[in-house]
Amino acid sequence: MPAAIRDIVKSVLEYLKENSLTPTPENYKRVFYEQAQIHGFDISDCDRLSTFANKLNQEEILELNDKNIVDIDSLFDYVVEKLREKENSILSSSSTGLSKSTVEKIASLMISALAPVYVNDKLDKDINKLNKMLKSDLSIFNKDEVQDNIEDYILKRKYSDKNVISDKTEKLNSIVCSMGDYIQNSVSKSDDSLNELDNILVDLEQLTLKEGDISSLELIRADMVSINKNMKDIVTNLSENLNNEKNEVSSLREKVLELEENLKNAKVESSTDFLTGSFTRREFNKRVKKLNTSYNKSKNDFSIIYIDLDYFKRVNDKFGHDAGDEVLKTFSRVLKQKIADNGDVFRYGGEEFVVLLPLKNKKESKVIIEDVKEHINKSKFIYKDFTIKVTFSAGVALRSEHRRVDDFIKEADRLLYKAKEDGRDLIH
Repeated sequence: MPAAIRDIVKSVLEYLKENSLTPTPENYKRVFYEQAQIHGFDISDCDRLSTFANKLNQEEILELNDKNIVDIDSLFDYVVEKLREKENSILSSSSTGLSKSTVEKIASLMISALAPVYVNDKLDKDINKLNKMLKSDLSIFNKDEVQDNIEDYILKRKYSDKNVISDKTEKLNSIVCSMGDYIQNSVSKSDDSLNELDNILVDLEQLTLKEGDISSLELIRADMVSINKNMKDIVTNLSENLNNEKNEVSSLREKVLELEENLKNAKVESSTDFLTGSFTRREFNKRVKKLNTSYNKSKNDFSIIYIDLDYFKRVNDKFGHDAGDEVLKTFSRVLKQKIADNGDVFRYGGEEFVVLLPLKNKKESKVIIEDVKEHINKSKFIYKDFTIKVTFSAGVALRSEHRRVDDFIKEADRLLYKAKEDGRDLIH
């Protein structure tokens, strides 16, 4: 186990003990975040509440603060409460209710929020089934049965994540305890060996030799034989103890490696879009910040390309959402192959993608994306028996042409929409 992680786990357990706190998953998570920050770790990936809260408007964010919503579970309860309130408002008025686009956004947010942090195949299967139902008929979102299912999935997600966190906590506690026992046993055995050696030394010092006394020589021989046997026994026991301890250390090392792999996989999942395999919008924000820091410090320029698939809604409406998903996956795969080592591809949302190209000027970036466009225009997207024509529009911006990074990003977005207004299938 790396020293920093071991120190954090140790400090968490000490804090819980000193403050007489029950080691529940909630308490362990809260204290672990605090201690990780103290040790200098970045825990931004752990803050799922902020991620979902960013999708709300300012009025809704203020309401979250007023209601003291501080974790993802209370956020789920808040969303369900708002849905219930909206449903009652619709039923008690002559209003036609939420627009289709609004319902789509709420449904998308709810489905995304339902996904468990850790793998749960059964729950994922149920959520995917609900997602397909909503895509095919949004009107079922208002049905009591569907909303009851959503509440049930929320509870299952909460219990699933809590169980996984509890299990990982127990494993960490077990490793810490095992390491403590190992150290204590090693010290104890070392002390015993030293005591035995001290006794042997005393025996040797107390031996006396009387000149011409044969019986004294016999006693010396007998004592030396005894001492030799004792030394042999001590060395044998020490060797056995070292072998046992070596096995214990190997076992602990395997457990630590397994936990490290789990943590690594969890981090990859949080930065990768589940459908396309491209990086997520959250990862895009982190990479932009890092590249901009490098630009401000060393003037290492970089480009950004905003991409939007043309008439993608028509694909969903004509061929179905499954066809749309296949188009997104195929397009993402081609885009990543073409960009290769030049930069990174991110799914920004829906059918919109972003490409970051470090150390590339605007001309070089346009050459790269023009090559992608030529390849896409010549390609045929096949879904079942259907051939789907796909084109895209794009906007390219260069960091050094703008004073602020926000203006740089907005320029790429502006150029993208200008390309769409000028007839689509264009790059500006």
